[in-house]
Amino acid sequence: MPASLVAFALALALSAGASPARADGLPPRIQRALDHTRPGWPRRWPRAPQLDLAREATGASRAWARTGTLGRGATVCVVDTGVDLRHQDFRDAEGHTRAAWVAVLGAAPRGTEPDLEARFGAALWNRSALDDALARGRPMPGDPHGHGTAVASAALGDDAPIGASEPGPHAGIAPEATLIVVHALRADSAGFEDPDVVAGTELCFALAGRGPSPTAADRTVALLALGGHDGAHDGTEPLEQALAAVAARGHALVTAAGNDGDGAVHAAGRALPSAPARVEIQVPEPRGAPAERWVSISVRTDGEVALRAPDGTEARALDGARVEVRHTGGVLVLDRTQAGVTRAVLGGGDGVPALRGGRYGLEVAGAPDATYDAWIVGADVGASLFAPRFVGQGARGSEEVTIPASSPALIAVAATVTRPSLGTVSLVGRDDGTASLSARGPGVEGAPRPDLAAPGGLLVVALSSDVLPDGPHNLVGGEPSALARRRVGDTRIAVAGTSLAAAIVAGAHALAYSIAPAALERDRALLRATAEGEEAWTPTRGAGALRIDAWLDARAAPDAAGPVDAGQSALGATRTRTTPGASDVWFVARLRDARGRPVHGGVLALSGTEGGPVLPIRWGWAEGAVRVTAPAGTSFAVTATSGAVALEGGRVEVQVDEGPGGIAWPRGGGCRVAPRARSAGLVIPMLAVLLGLVVRRARVSPGRGRRRA
Repeated sequence: MPASLVAFALALALSAGASPARADGLPPRIQRALDHTRPGWPRRWPRAPQLDLAREATGASRAWARTGTLGRGATVCVVDTGVDLRHQDFRDAEGHTRAAWVAVLGAAPRGTEPDLEARFGAALWNRSALDDALARGRPMPGDPHGHGTAVASAALGDDAPIGASEPGPHAGIAPEATLIVVHALRADSAGFEDPDVVAGTELCFALAGRGPSPTAADRTVALLALGGHDGAHDGTEPLEQALAAVAARGHALVTAAGNDGDGAVHAAGRALPSAPARVEIQVPEPRGAPAERWVSISVRTDGEVALRAPDGTEARALDGARVEVRHTGGVLVLDRTQAGVTRAVLGGGDGVPALRGGRYGLEVAGAPDATYDAWIVGADVGASLFAPRFVGQGARGSEEVTIPASSPALIAVAATVTRPSLGTVSLVGRDDGTASLSARGPGVEGAPRPDLAAPGGLLVVALSSDVLPDGPHNLVGGEPSALARRRVGDTRIAVAGTSLAAAIVAGAHALAYSIAPAALERDRALLRATAEGEEAWTPTRGAGALRIDAWLDARAAPDAAGPVDAGQSALGATRTRTTPGASDVWFVARLRDARGRPVHGGVLALSGTEGGPVLPIRWGWAEGAVRVTAPAGTSFAVTATSGAVALEGGRVEVQVDEGPGGIAWPRGGGCRVAPRARSAGLVIPMLAVLLGLVVRRARVSPGRGRRRA
């Protein structure tokens, strides 16, 4: 995602509060960000938009041929920046709109469905009203940003000319599916605000059965191609909990894992009682015209938090307060009005000293064993050579998945590379085929996030005609030259990101739901069990690459209850390294029989762990979490058995590094997949390995599952 798209989130949404060390006031742009919230919700950084060959890479074309479906009868609900319904991608063979509904949150009601308009605070357009506006050339909701148009195109677009009998060359995964559009980006907001994301998602399913072209809730999937790092990432956020409640009603919510895979945006550590944990934030020297500049950070910890400027000035967080301290290179702000999360900004300009580059310190202290996770939420440092990043011992190459993809109730999607270059535009990939920008798991509690991977670029999708080439908040960051380089003809654009990957998976759901309605728990398990990959799970690919044809075949077949075949199955862990007593290690398994069919029924017993945890096998998938409680000790290899079949699960190591920065928390990685260091300063020597594991919980969740993606 272009850096200027990050800049469209103006500043860290800090909570207002008293401060014993307060400056005269923050710059106006930063202060305005404090007002971006809704009554009854905690202040949060707004969630920003997340973003041909994909059909072949996923087996969609084979699925079309085998099943005969192109998505007719199913619905994709896109909660995003809007969709340009004048684009050919969203017209049917007769030229009518394929959108059953458009909802504009925050707009004046139109009287279409008065109860829903009042309940959700939205204006609703039904298919008849949209067709009338198209025919008469009247104003209708559009997409000045362009992101919603792009992801909707990937999921269900069809560029075939009116009257054609076959999908066009750039058709999406489900080119006959119905579209619902929820325009969730308010004109006065810097991004998607959490209550609007929730309201928009609920509206997707509340519209079922309404209007001249009714949709069905059990044949509808919601696409949330958005996310951000402001929050704890552990399921306690109101956004995570509210969306989990929607999913618990049997609704599929597909979201983007995030685009921070090569951004060094996450740090983690654990402090000694006598030595705090420290990490540094490398801030480039801001460039361009003098302006307000800032870097925002969210810290998940119960410990004591402090910031240090390059000139040695310090600011320390106080419970229930917001602290602001000026220094020679700007202002340090710490907000601790919410228990468990400290929110911070390094800022400057317009009434306070201009922000200067350099190494800023983040320190967490407390006894006993205060742990922390920190994420860079966003930044505006002008046209600098690199983005702000964590450096040093605490920097991590994992756990970058954004909120709400952090919630196991949602289907989180990573991005693979299907087209590495197009003209002068290129996309960097990893050795495993994923895009380097794609966020890596697991979740901070060890849960297997992301679920799977799908094509995320470079994809050629619909370009909204509403996009202004120099619009500062468009999908290419307001750079006319970037828009020109990415154009494919007059109406299409080449883009990349996990937003597109999520759209591909949403389109796959539309194909599935056009055949049979949602059976969420079974569908979720089979989606992961049929993914393509040798390992059960990795931090970059999740359960593997999406295979739509295999998923639809398994979905239509009876549940297989035969014996597990070791050659067709795999066991893995979400972490290869952890600290005793500090975090969960999740074990995941893909279980198939000799014919490659997902096995349903029976149990998988983990060996070598105290108590011998037993995981139920559901539709080819099993997963559960254990907690490391023993001190560092000897090496420990994990195996699992199903009947007489044994699966090797690799090795988990407990490591402790008592360096000058305190005890590092070397988590992350997946079995046989080492985390990649994000800095030359990241050196974590192994001092010990696992002595034993004790079950914290064993659970299977095959049916559970605002910034960039």
